Amino acid sequence: METREIARSEWKEFFERFTREHDGDKATLRILSTETGAQVEAWELPFEGISPDRREGVPITIDLGKNPDDHIEHRVTSPTRIWAQIGDEGKEIALEIESEDSTKTILDFQPSK
Repeated sequence: METREIARSEWKEFFERFTREHDGDKATLRILSTETGAQVEAWELPFEGISPDRREGVPITIDLGKNPDDHIEHRVTSPTRIWAQIGDEGKEIALEIESEDSTKTILDFQPSK
């Protein structure tokens, strides 16, 4: 496995490709914060997409869940850095988004079969 940082100038294109490749994959969303500690916001919901705001690239919105009753929209308001963890097969298996306040948003994937 390897981890690589995604340059801010690549976020839009990276997220477009990432969304296409992971559409429907089961994802778990975790938030690590100095204020609240470690929290699981969503557990193994279908991944819908991730996108930056059209103007400035922030906030970043992560959408999980295919149905209205299990849909989660998480916004990262002040992202500063993004890392992708690449699995042995060359596909991203996790994303970590660090915010200005040091909060980390972690998206882990369990590929669909």
